[in-house]
Amino acid sequence: MPDYMYAAPVTAKQLEVGELLGLDLSQDTWAVARARILDLVGTAINREEPYDQPTAKQIAWARSLGIDVTEQSYRVAYAMIQDALWERENQLIRQMKLRPGDTVAREREYDHEGEIQKRREEFVVSSISENGRLYFKGTGSKSGWPSQFTKIDTQDTSLDQGPVHHNTESQHS
Repeated sequence: MPDYMYAAPVTAKQLEVGELLGLDLSQDTWAVARARILDLVGTAINREEPYDQPTAKQIAWARSLGIDVTEQSYRVAYAMIQDALWERENQLIRQMKLRPGDTVAREREYDHEGEIQKRREEFVVSSISENGRLYFKGTGSKSGWPSQFTKIDTQDTSLDQGPVHHNTESQHS
């Protein structure tokens, strides 16, 4: 497992349950440990049948994120991808020093009557969720991932030297 700064680590309770089940979860994140436990006991507690292998789409997506899920189950692959995305988006928040009040821009290309058009949108960040999703002021419910945007406004961010602390509910609520 990669050494993540933002993905939640395995819990003591998960380690305890894993030990009882004969699983070594010590190198896993919270999400991956959860998936491994569910894979093992899922059918015994009346869950759907396990998906023993990742999909081709999961394998390709994971590769684009620099991780290999070919030997994992569908659930574990999903958790590994989720963790990698969580990490990527939160690292981008830190690199861009994004905070509520910053202005960001997104450019999109689209086809209009056979001609490629570009559209630029600017938004003011109102909040940042724990998983890294950006929410914007005055847009109803528009949101997006940091990897979709560039920062175009500068605020005094000299105070930030540690992990990003977000202002919404936890990933595991």
